[in-house]
Formats: sequence, C-alpha cells, structure tokens
Amino acid sequence: MWNNRPKLQTINDRTLLKLWHRCCVCADIFNDQGHPPRLHDLRHSFAVEALRRWYAQSVNVQAKLPHLALYLGHVNLACTHYYLKLTPELRLAATQRYHDRFATLFTAGGDL
Repeated sequence: MWNNRPKLQTINDRTLLKLWHRCCVCADIFNDQGHPPRLHDLRHSFAVEALRRWYAQSVNVQAKLPHLALYLGHVNLACTHYYLKLTPELRLAATQRYHDRFATLFTAGGDL
C-alpha cells in the first residue's frame, strides 16, 4: 500500500492492518457478521480460488497441492488444508471430476 511519503519506507503490521481496515470500510466490504474481512482472509480466498481455477482448467489438482503449499509457505499439506474451504462451486467441480472418472464402475461391466 502506498503511504504517500516522499521516502520509501516499510509499513509495520499494525499500520498495515489499520490501512486494510480503512480500505474495506471505505469500499463497503464486510463479511456476514458485518465486519471488514481480516487481511489473513486473503490467503484463504487465494487458496480456494487456486483450486477452483485448477478444476476449471482440468488439471490434476492433487498434483498441484504441493505447489500451493509451497507458495503459501507451508511445510506440509496439512497446514494448507486449513485454508481450503469447500465452496459450492468447488464441491460441484470435484463431484463432476469424480463422476467423469469413475461413473463407468457403477454401470454394468464398466472398466476403467
């Protein structure tokens, strides 16, 4: 965020949080409880959007998860799992992917 100072300076965490809060209030962005989203919520949104995008691109989501964990700075996938929320869109995409891959198993004589 730009701090409008002539000299390049870093912004400490407290100042960044205040700026984020003010930006959300000015833009009228609030969560279901009427509060501005936390800055940390951007990580959650990013992780879920990455999954949605991978499903839409028909890539191997399981193979991409270690890349997402690395990008988020996690040491393992269990930490990344915390950020992943099963949205209705993700549920539909995962269900469709499963159906496309395994539906033949449930039909008479189906083979993979």
